[in-house]
Amino acid sequence: MDVAGLDEDVTLARGGRSCAGGHPLRRWNLASELLVVFVIGVALMQYLYSATPDAARGLPAALPGNDDFYHLKMALLLPKIGLPDRLDWLQHTIFADRFVSHHYGFHVYLQPFVHLFSDPVIGARWAMSVSFGLVLGCVMLLLMLEGVGHRWLWLTLMLLLPDDFYVRHTYVRAIDLSLLCLLLGMMCLFRRRYVLLAGVLVLYTHIYLGSFFLIVIAGIHWIGQRLGARELDWPDRRLARKAAGCRPASPEEAGQRPAPPEAGHRPAPPLGPAPRIPGVIRLPLLVLVGAGVGLLTHPYGRGAIGFLRTQIFGSGLTPQVSVGREWNPYENVWDFAMRMGVPMTALAVGIALRLLRGRRLRTSEWTTLLTALFFFALTLKARRFVEYFPMFAVLATAMLASPVLGAGMPAVARRGAGADPVISGVKLLLGGWGVYASWQYFRADQDRIWFIGAAVLIALYLLVVIELPILLSRRRGVLALAGNAALAVAILGVLALSAHPVQRRVRSWCEGNYDLPAIQRVMEFVKEQSQPGDIVFADDWDIFPVYFYFNDKNRYVAGLDPMFSYERDPELWERYKLLTRGQAPLTTNVKLPRRDEQGRVEMIEQKITVPLEDIRNRYHARFIVVDSDHQPFARKLDAARGFARRIYPPVFDRATKPPYSVYEVLAENSPVERQDAVVTEP
Repeated sequence: MDVAGLDEDVTLARGGRSCAGGHPLRRWNLASELLVVFVIGVALMQYLYSATPDAARGLPAALPGNDDFYHLKMALLLPKIGLPDRLDWLQHTIFADRFVSHHYGFHVYLQPFVHLFSDPVIGARWAMSVSFGLVLGCVMLLLMLEGVGHRWLWLTLMLLLPDDFYVRHTYVRAIDLSLLCLLLGMMCLFRRRYVLLAGVLVLYTHIYLGSFFLIVIAGIHWIGQRLGARELDWPDRRLARKAAGCRPASPEEAGQRPAPPEAGHRPAPPLGPAPRIPGVIRLPLLVLVGAGVGLLTHPYGRGAIGFLRTQIFGSGLTPQVSVGREWNPYENVWDFAMRMGVPMTALAVGIALRLLRGRRLRTSEWTTLLTALFFFALTLKARRFVEYFPMFAVLATAMLASPVLGAGMPAVARRGAGADPVISGVKLLLGGWGVYASWQYFRADQDRIWFIGAAVLIALYLLVVIELPILLSRRRGVLALAGNAALAVAILGVLALSAHPVQRRVRSWCEGNYDLPAIQRVMEFVKEQSQPGDIVFADDWDIFPVYFYFNDKNRYVAGLDPMFSYERDPELWERYKLLTRGQAPLTTNVKLPRRDEQGRVEMIEQKITVPLEDIRNRYHARFIVVDSDHQPFARKLDAARGFARRIYPPVFDRATKPPYSVYEVLAENSPVERQDAVVTEP
């Protein structure tokens, strides 16, 4: 029986009992390891968020992404408005006619966190910290179930993932929950628990309509089964579960000839009844059932297909307008290679090791590898998928390389000494380097809070997960203890020199992109001057979530995604772009979609005239909010005295460019009035 890839401590635990009624030490070891990983994930995210302002410093707490404020606001409004059919806050988008909240399950998840804290932003940070901790714990559990060795080596690699990966996971979005559902689904696939897989699909669909990712992974797994990838048969699975601390292997599982049955003894029945559904269609059928039930029970299931068509093809794969930065690819190959260096190098090394010295791929390894390559292809198309690819790359590397790296461990374990002097010597050398690197880092007087936190977490793992079981079981000697301690110090040195610079860049991003105190003052002013339902014309579509968070009394023109406006009225969107760029009034040619007699869509060039009065006559806006980055637009509004007047800030200097200005749109044919705001010429 090939047991390559199992941990050394897992191999030594073969004399343990089953999980049902067995050795409490082994169960404590596994549970404490998962708990420590969860704590590391939560602590890491809280450390990243700690760079943002908060109420303790007299400033409103910040979030790193624009859409974070939209999700937070929808979670706060959920008890009040329920699940609306229309999103009246976005007047000129497809959501004004039919709203599809594809994140409603995520908003439900946020509920206890945003109401637990006096500042909902702090609660949202904790929600993301907990979900990321669950993701790391789920990764570790998957490695345990698959018998992957050197788990903490792979966890260290995950802490070295690119800054874009961590930036995406600091966003208040369903990214972590999506990744968690994917990992749970893979566990179900690898354990052949296809009914549970269907349940995960239903849950995934309600949390995030992106559940088609799990359908793709299930398809990859099914193709691997059909192509003859090596299945881990049931005796092998028993051995893997035993190696993870569940129970010892039987003689049959260990490759020994079973003892002849006693007289009158009936053979044991097979592992469960044979499936009623033929094996070749069981997985596809249950996947379709799970996806179908998820859509049918989703409160927005009727509009889900149309929304996904707009989101995937309109914004993602074939955008017709300029979309958000996250849907664009990386600018050049070298930039991409530098950012993805760790996961791409790890994956290449894992594939090379397996090709040189490894056995034929198991189905689970095939699935994980193809999943990593699938997300790699998506990342080449749109940078937003960096939230998935690096973690799956490290996971695939672990599963591919572990049988090669751990090939000699059973022999080492059988010696009885419990530790290979060569391996322990390498650990001690690495530990010496870790001490030197850590001391140099500490002397540089950098972020010592991070350093101390990392040291505490690694010490916690060393004492609770490794050394305590060794001391209690008396399996290994002083050399092994010293080697493990040195390896832990080496990991600390790696984190100090490599991970922290990445996380420092993420912390800088977490400080936010907007002047939140200024926005809060502007929105309070607009609420005081306006009536419920008055429309605010913002100078950019991506500022909507922040305005919406601070002011839900008014309505807005565009937001969340340009395609949501373009899909509803392409010409109105083209007019919006020209207005906010300060190019109106003008007459110009634009390309607009038209359907021919056969129903095909073609782009037709059309001449349009765009006056400033479109803001009043077409968008029906009463207020205009302009930031300091849109000065051409502000100058056009200042010059149109009969159309709009600046009412905020009360006093401003044109040379200093106030961060935000508010204009009131005057009624048609109103006389020219003086500016309420006092203008100081430079």
